[in-house]
Amino acid sequence: MSLLEIKNLCTYFEAEAGQVKAVDGVSLSIDKGEVVAIVGGSGSGKTVLALSILRLVPEPGRIVSGEILFGGADLVKMPIKELRDVRGRKISMIFQEPMTCLNPVFTVGDQIVEALEVHEPAITQKMATSRAAELLNMVGIADGSKRLRSYPHELSGGQRQRVMIAMALACSPDILIADEPTTALDVTVQAQILDLLNKLHEDIGMTTILITHDFGIVAQNADRVYVMHEGRIAESGAVEDIFARPKDEYTKKLLAAVPVL
Repeated sequence: MSLLEIKNLCTYFEAEAGQVKAVDGVSLSIDKGEVVAIVGGSGSGKTVLALSILRLVPEPGRIVSGEILFGGADLVKMPIKELRDVRGRKISMIFQEPMTCLNPVFTVGDQIVEALEVHEPAITQKMATSRAAELLNMVGIADGSKRLRSYPHELSGGQRQRVMIAMALACSPDILIADEPTTALDVTVQAQILDLLNKLHEDIGMTTILITHDFGIVAQNADRVYVMHEGRIAESGAVEDIFARPKDEYTKKLLAAVPVL
């Protein structure tokens, strides 16, 4: 049985010019321990698909139909109170730009501790603070206990992304969704963040959904890939098969855009 299974999911936006079918009949499955990439160009629907999984699609978007099965339960129909227990604790998400997700007026320590306290009510302040420092050390931020007192603007882009990863891992989720986790970073830091995600996957066996537009990232980090185009799955398969024998014309164009040295 798949850890996560999406069946014929449709997420639409109502606009003055008409209906925008951002996700249009998408079906996919992800097994425990896999790294699955969802790749596509801007506007292909991959981020809306990720937001749909956690029912975080902003207005005027809405899930029109379909199922998102996790642990035998349909997240689309799940009451919001139960869904809040899934978000962050069982399925976490790293967003594209950490500066828009981290609160500038609170220290990073406060924000990680809050994430722990929300999902683990029995945890004490001291235990949460100690765990937050451990998480920062785990994601490669040196002297985590000292960095807890830092504000987001005092950190580099790579450090802020590491803080977001620490927050996402705070409650040891079953699935981590990484939405373009390296978009705003320079090439060297991109490699460091991707290496970190790979190491975490190997160390704790975490299932990862990697959202990206870059087939170069897919080649190095994923087991399987779904190619999205205009809200639909254009092609899917093992990474090696997609690279060696792409069938869809859109997939071929994406592959052709990857620089070759």
